[in-house]
Amino acid sequence: MASRKAASSLFPRLHRLDVSLTNRFCKARIVRIDSEEVVVQASSYEPQFTSLNSKSDIAAAAAVGELLVQRAKDASIPAVHWQKPLGKPFHGKMATIVNTVRDEGLVLN
Repeated sequence: MASRKAASSLFPRLHRLDVSLTNRFCKARIVRIDSEEVVVQASSYEPQFTSLNSKSDIAAAAAVGELLVQRAKDASIPAVHWQKPLGKPFHGKMATIVNTVRDEGLVLN
């Protein structure tokens, strides 16, 4: 795995990963930094997630992360910028989505 500095120089920061979590749903989207245009998004309230027991648990967060990476690869997005929100813990659903995105092959810089 490339270091943080190496990953930043290989992939310019063109896209940002936004994660939104509520008690009912999980939502993640990739936004183009310069125009604030949503390029790709995935959420647990989409029709393909009707078979899940809960749309807001860890399994739903992992499924949203996998779908987001699949759509990002289809849109030819090799890397996204993500920064942990200040004052919010990195565990649970937030960590699951970010780690799934990283594990599925999308570079976080």
